[in-house]
Amino acid sequence: MKSRLTAYIFGIVALVHLSSLYWGLENIADASKPFLLISLGFHYWLSASSTRRKREFLLSLFAIAFSFFGDVLLLQLKWQPEKGYFFLLGLGSFLLAHVFYMLRFREMQGRHLQKQPWLIIPVLLYLLAFLWYLWPDIPGDFQVPVGVYGVVISLMALSAIHYSGGQSASIRFKLIAGAILFILSDSLIAVGKFSFQADFSSWIMLTYIAAQWMIIRGILEAESV
Repeated sequence: MKSRLTAYIFGIVALVHLSSLYWGLENIADASKPFLLISLGFHYWLSASSTRRKREFLLSLFAIAFSFFGDVLLLQLKWQPEKGYFFLLGLGSFLLAHVFYMLRFREMQGRHLQKQPWLIIPVLLYLLAFLWYLWPDIPGDFQVPVGVYGVVISLMALSAIHYSGGQSASIRFKLIAGAILFILSDSLIAVGKFSFQADFSSWIMLTYIAAQWMIIRGILEAESV
């Protein structure tokens, strides 16, 4: 019952946030954004299986927590655009979130890339092509952090593919789709900030919310097996 209630709460917060972005209600969008990961965190906390190991539980919570910090820091950047260090701090927070997700995936102990190592190629090609396209537009001080972040999020996606091997098709789909949506969301952020100077907020948040939800649901499903 608590699990279903917190899922509904997350859905309502997500709907409010996305609707406010669509209708240009920035104050509501900004106010609702931090509650996305707060509500998702509570959903995970109350839904996690009683049989899950403490390490698995903490790794997932740390991933959610650093995602929350990333959201808040990028909000600060929006309010104070002249302070570029908020972008780097937000980037660092999400980088740590991806590291914790990778560590959590590792607990699943699959070895799928040993069977199909060619799956590394499309992820690597996307990373290289994207950085090649974006690199000339990235300010010098941001190039190394953005490059490192691109490598880490690609490793997170590969970790989802690799370590989810042996899980059910439903779990694998959720984890891999969530990782791909995360890459898409971050790609839109980078293109909007450095290349087109455009506002893709609605699409960024739609893919980001879906990514976080699918990853956490995949983790919960794996813990309940």
